[in-house]
Amino acid sequence: MGNKENSMEEVLRNIQQFTKDGNVDINFNSRDRDEVFSAANLIKRDIEALMDGKEICPKEDDIRLVLRASSSILRCIIIEVADEHFKQFALSFSLLVYNWNTVVNDERIMNSVSAIQHLIDFQNTMVSTVYMLKHLAREFESMQHFNPPSYRVARGYLESLSERLECENNEKKNND
Repeated sequence: MGNKENSMEEVLRNIQQFTKDGNVDINFNSRDRDEVFSAANLIKRDIEALMDGKEICPKEDDIRLVLRASSSILRCIIIEVADEHFKQFALSFSLLVYNWNTVVNDERIMNSVSAIQHLIDFQNTMVSTVYMLKHLAREFESMQHFNPPSYRVARGYLESLSERLECENNEKKNND
């Protein structure tokens, strides 16, 4: 999982910033929004308890809540074009879930967190590829009309060489 060096405060700040910017209503319906933030609060509470030396024992309902929240984020990443604010939020949320899951140790949660990370990496790679292809298309367009004199000479030489080889080939056939 990337970005493990972020502190819990930074992760929570990123999640809260996403909420304050008003982007949350663009990406989530009200049920999904409530589940995502309920899961974040549950995880925050559990991590704080762990930091105080207490043991946590998440119930199956808590695990299902986190899985539903992760699924909501995955659905947004897959279906919609994720802007940078949402990507930062999704990575922060997945990091929070990842750290919580080190105690819970649920494979389904690990798979959903990995999927969030991989899909965001994939989207970033595809966006970079699109920009590179646009750049290459512009370069090709400008080079397409570039025809230096040496290319004209080489083309003429190759055409005459081709004609001469063709004539020699025809003569061989006629002699046989």
